[in-house]
Amino acid sequence: MYKNNCYVRNHSFARTPKGIVIHSTGANNPKLARYVQPYSGQTEGTAYIDSSGVSVAKTASQMITLLGKHTGSNDWNKPQPEGIPKCVSAFIGKMADSTVATVQTLLWDCNVWGSGEGPKGSCNGTHIQFECCEDACTDAGYFAKIWDEALALLAHLCNLYGLSASAVVSHKEAYDLGFGSNHGDIDAWFTKQGSAMAKFRAAVAAKITKRG
Repeated sequence: MYKNNCYVRNHSFARTPKGIVIHSTGANNPKLARYVQPYSGQTEGTAYIDSSGVSVAKTASQMITLLGKHTGSNDWNKPQPEGIPKCVSAFIGKMADSTVATVQTLLWDCNVWGSGEGPKGSCNGTHIQFECCEDACTDAGYFAKIWDEALALLAHLCNLYGLSASAVVSHKEAYDLGFGSNHGDIDAWFTKQGSAMAKFRAAVAAKITKRG
């Protein structure tokens, strides 16, 4: 997200994350390309981690081949309107070949613009935050893939920063705690699929324990 105001203003102000906020996009479009696009001529930040864990440098055009090309003008790698700034650490959704994957869009220790403000403050300066790309929220198979991918990402981040599963909250929970704007994600999607954040945190805890 090199062109996003959030990265431009915050990438040099590293902090140690105190928790993680999980969001969902609230739009029926599971494609990562809708939100994540390299800018024309981008030469940095376009690596791909293959199945063996090796980082392989990619050009912007190669990343577009992997992600898919978004023909609209509303991806997030560009200056955001001052009234509704938005930027998160990562997205989970469908690549061009429809596999579900994670794309990191900011440094993990960079401030984000994701949770908004609550009466007690904001998670933006303290938490890693990522978006899960919603579909119509009726496809159990896609939801299961999002669930598994999010668990893998959270286990990695919790191990990386010494966080427990209790440090993982949804945007709705951040709002309920007074540290976010009034949103219902990702709980609304979980509810439609017969799940809940408490169950998800238990799965995160089990994943962390298993990985050690």
